Amino acid sequence: MIINLNDWIDAAQSAQGETPASEFANLGDLLQGRLGAVRWHVTTARHATQGAAFVAELEPFQRFLNVQAQANGVTTCPRCLGDLPVTIEVDNTLQVFQTEAAADASAMNEDADAQPDPIVTSRQFNLIAQIEEELLLALDLHRVHNPQCELPQETASSKPNPFAALAGLKLN
Repeated sequence: MIINLNDWIDAAQSAQGETPASEFANLGDLLQGRLGAVRWHVTTARHATQGAAFVAELEPFQRFLNVQAQANGVTTCPRCLGDLPVTIEVDNTLQVFQTEAAADASAMNEDADAQPDPIVTSRQFNLIAQIEEELLLALDLHRVHNPQCELPQETASSKPNPFAALAGLKLN
């Protein structure tokens, strides 16, 4: 879904849908091609810019994009190498800036952690790509079944010890 982001926000547009996994190639790759359809809801907001922010931005409004999405898939547990079902949920507000410089300045601000994540507007903004990016950022690649799961014994014992050959070279 390609939109003119400023126009879309200024018109107070919102959208929701369920998009097939095939539209989320990068996320599908991380989840080994086992990603279900992604449900999403995107809303917009616009607030009057005040004071120094107005001078810095030269824009009468601050624009925001709220992305909510949920996806289910399967990844691999890094401990036991078994299948690990995952649910990825996102509810993130992004502040839309007119230039890269303004977005970078916002990200470098001393209270940047308390501010919405910055993005740069576009007349050809790919909403589905932004939803995928938010889901990728929310994916926990280090999640395990539980703290006690371990590498399967047959996998651990089937590999020869790489230092066993050195035992024969031991000097007396």
